[in-house]
Amino acid sequence: MTGRIMWGGPNAGLRRLLPDLKARGVDVRVLSLMFDNPLQCPTLAYLRRQSIPCTITHYHGTTEERVRWLLAMLRKDPPDVFVPNLMVAAYFATPWVRGANIPCVGVIRSSDRFHLEFIETFGNGFPEFRQDAFVCVSEFMRAKTREMAPQVPIVRQIGSSPGTPSGVAKAPGKGSLHMAYLGQIVEHPKNISTVIRAFCRAAREVPGVAGTIYGHGKDWDLARRTLAENGQDVPVSLAGRVDSEKLAAMLHNHHTITLFSDYEGLPLALLEGMSAGLVPVCTPTESGIPELVLPGKTGIMVENSEDAFVAAIRHLRENPETWERLSRGARERIAALYSREACAEKWVQLLSELKGSLGKIKRVAIPTRLNLPPAGCICREDDRASTVQAFGIAARSWVGGYRPMDDGTRRFLSPRCVPGNIDRYINRRAILRVLKANLPMLSGRVLDVGAGYAPYRPLFQERPEVIDYRTVDMAGGLYEHSAPPDFVWDGRSLPLENESADSVILTEVIEHCDAPGDLIAECHRVLSPAGMLFLTVPFLWPLHDVPYDAYRYTPWTLERLLCEAGFQVPKINALGGYEAALGQMLGLFLRRRSRRPMYTRWIRPVVSMLAAPIIALLARLDHPPQEFREGQMVTGLWALAEKAGDAP
Repeated sequence: MTGRIMWGGPNAGLRRLLPDLKARGVDVRVLSLMFDNPLQCPTLAYLRRQSIPCTITHYHGTTEERVRWLLAMLRKDPPDVFVPNLMVAAYFATPWVRGANIPCVGVIRSSDRFHLEFIETFGNGFPEFRQDAFVCVSEFMRAKTREMAPQVPIVRQIGSSPGTPSGVAKAPGKGSLHMAYLGQIVEHPKNISTVIRAFCRAAREVPGVAGTIYGHGKDWDLARRTLAENGQDVPVSLAGRVDSEKLAAMLHNHHTITLFSDYEGLPLALLEGMSAGLVPVCTPTESGIPELVLPGKTGIMVENSEDAFVAAIRHLRENPETWERLSRGARERIAALYSREACAEKWVQLLSELKGSLGKIKRVAIPTRLNLPPAGCICREDDRASTVQAFGIAARSWVGGYRPMDDGTRRFLSPRCVPGNIDRYINRRAILRVLKANLPMLSGRVLDVGAGYAPYRPLFQERPEVIDYRTVDMAGGLYEHSAPPDFVWDGRSLPLENESADSVILTEVIEHCDAPGDLIAECHRVLSPAGMLFLTVPFLWPLHDVPYDAYRYTPWTLERLLCEAGFQVPKINALGGYEAALGQMLGLFLRRRSRRPMYTRWIRPVVSMLAAPIIALLARLDHPPQEFREGQMVTGLWALAEKAGDAP
């Protein structure tokens, strides 16, 4: 098939599907709204490496802005078919997309409230917003969608496809049986505490059984507490995040995969595990799971009880021939129904049917007034603008259009005090100011530790005094595949030789370190004699990167850490004083105090606009304290420290 397909919103499953469609002659393009820097999204980075065009912008504050941006992009580059995927604003763009004779395809991935509202709103409730087709990941959801939205002419079941496993799990035999959980660390809908308790009981009661919990989520602390309470002296561990590109190499070292979810669609984790030969041990959730797990053939269904789970694990451990039969059945089930080739061919067939089905493609209209369905018909991601705000949004779209999102450095190298940035403006402005002031002291071989996507890289690369600029960051971080570091750090020892750097920078890093003294000592080790260390730390800042926000530092603690590491008496200064503190807290209060729709839609935009000039004025009036005394306020600290010794 030849044709141009526009896909709304990045998703991990698209890493396989979109390149496969491209290989079959489909011109695939992606539109994406990002909450943060696009370099932090491994999916976008991967798609770009596959030469799939991705157009991105920041996630606008209101639904109306998102809809207008999407319409502007579709007007500029009209596709043959538009797939909104999971982007609410993309569904709200349907009337004007279909008005240009471009068919729209909705995607239903789960049976949760969010997806059921999609079906009701965009398949049954509002004719002008009705999709031309729905694709459902499971047969259960296909039947549910057909029942709820009989007016939609095409409803197909097309599942996600797992990756190609790097190996196949081997029978437990005389070795241990290793259980795996892969997914979000959340209590609802994943019941993570139940999973952990069941793993611990199985590992305690069945000889040779161990378990690993992979993933991350908002209930990470609950998971750690549950494991601490139930996992004393048992081989069950929390392994944290796993990059999907490393998943295939990891899974075949396990034997079972478990889900105890309240609801699911067609869980990709289960597909991945079964394709590697892991035997699923799951609860009979009303979803696509029963389509994958056929009792006695491809896996085991257990009631949501620890006793039943432990009995199932014991049976598999003591009967390796049963495990081998179920493992083989699991692999064959996935290969027969959910291979990459089969899924891609189903999509190509659907897209071929839809291309041109509404007539010759016309120019996408951008209306003066967006007549959207009532607010509240979708339970999340619908942030309506006030009447005045909506008028301003429309006016800006007529006059200025939309500019693409930058790679993130602009927000650090030229921070602006605009309504959407008043919570970060003072902090980023102060760090940029002191970094620029100290650039003459930072030269030669520069090492940026905990660099992330290295937003300050341009400052160093444009200076002739800088011979080399290298980055260090943790393995498995958000930036690993989108902006891979030059050196991977384990959080303790820097992977560099002694005296291999002339300058080291640590901006907003050591507050996340369990052993900050060790890191500073490592920086001292890799610095050449007379080398310089520049660092910044927050003092007045909310909890962030939870649960890895470890410390806040006073000037005296920071000085002690630097001196103990061997640095000469360091220069420690404040990033901001009372005026900066007031402005920063005002911005944080107004932008982050509430996520309730009434506040974010109606109140926050107005108060942020009114506060922006006040915060800008406070930033200009601020004079960071030159000495630290009783009652003094600081927003953060910066330090410049020299390694003792003569320059070579």
